[in-house]
Amino acid sequence: MAKASRASLSSASVLMIALGLFFVVLGITGIIPQAGEGVFGL
Repeated sequence: MAKASRASLSSASVLMIALGLFFVVLGITGIIPQAGEGVFGL
């Protein structure tokens, strides 16, 4: 049971980090419109 809880904690932390990076990118594209064209052009 301990291994399962560790796996869920690590996946939750990975999700939180991914969402954090996503919102950082959104914030940067909101401040600098030219950066948004390069990021979302992928």
